[in-house]
Amino acid sequence: MTRAPLPDGHVSMVDIARDADLARALARQDPTGPRATAVRARLRRYILLVIDEAEAYGRGLPDDRRRDIVLHDIDLARQAAALQPGEADPVVALRMLAESARRTTAYTRGNTQ
Repeated sequence: MTRAPLPDGHVSMVDIARDADLARALARQDPTGPRATAVRARLRRYILLVIDEAEAYGRGLPDDRRRDIVLHDIDLARQAAALQPGEADPVVALRMLAESARRTTAYTRGNTQ
């Protein structure tokens, strides 16, 4: 069972990685079942908890390729989090949410170098 996000809005990278791995496995095995629905909701929640901080990190980078990549990842994460059931192939949605949650969380305080 995945722990809830911490009250200050930060989530454990272990939980993100575990849920991202689970989403990728479910994308192959059961992309529309109840477990997939639950992991989609958790990944969406993770993204929404950290997206503003991740975007602030990206906007604070020098105007170069790294900044462009981070801000592009943020845009993709917003799109993935906004997907509603039936709007996208469930396999694609799971994979997008998994990668977006992992990346946006990596761009938050304490996870960036």
